[in-house]
Amino acid sequence: MLAPVTVSADTYAHAMQKFNRVFLDNQWGDGLLLLPPTKEAVQEMLKGTSRSPSEVIGTVAPKNGIVTVENVAINAVMAGAKPEYMPVVIAAMEGITDPAYDDLHVMTSSGSFNLAIMVTGPIAKELKINSGIGLLGYGWQANSTIGRAVRLITINAGRLWPAVNDMALMGRPSSQFYVFAENQDLNPWPPFHVTQGFKPEDNCVTISSVMSSPATHGEAVP
Repeated sequence: MLAPVTVSADTYAHAMQKFNRVFLDNQWGDGLLLLPPTKEAVQEMLKGTSRSPSEVIGTVAPKNGIVTVENVAINAVMAGAKPEYMPVVIAAMEGITDPAYDDLHVMTSSGSFNLAIMVTGPIAKELKINSGIGLLGYGWQANSTIGRAVRLITINAGRLWPAVNDMALMGRPSSQFYVFAENQDLNPWPPFHVTQGFKPEDNCVTISSVMSSPATHGEAVP
């Protein structure tokens, strides 16, 4: 783990600017403003899960960096997520780091496709994850910050960076991963996670590369 980073300035506003500059210069950010992952903020984020902060979820491409529950919390804070989003972010990372899923190809290919994260089950409504008009756009904190948290984890744990090992020639269609819920109210078929063998009351996250690759892998939310 990296040593704590201390940023100081004459005013809080200037400290925030310096913090964001330091993190972007070190390739720890995504180009948008980050929230400082202070010890207190990370501890608050960890309240969203009962899992141990030191628990290893897996390794993420391209540098095979180890992802722990604490890593997830740190990046979720920077992304502006809420503690209650933690189970979804963790489940998404379990899917991405599963050996059955080719995350190296998805993260580094020169093709400009992106990652879609679909949430099904009761948790989708509990977290107000949009499944209707504008589901891939702005205005939805859960959709936006969950996708951004996962993206930041791939940057910081996977050491992913454009033109270094992320070779998408035009970049990715969005700076964050797409997150949306299955619209079960308008769905005439069984929920997707049920078709995959889960129970209707289960909460599940399915990850899939979009635009170019059909690879899909699902994980249950703990």
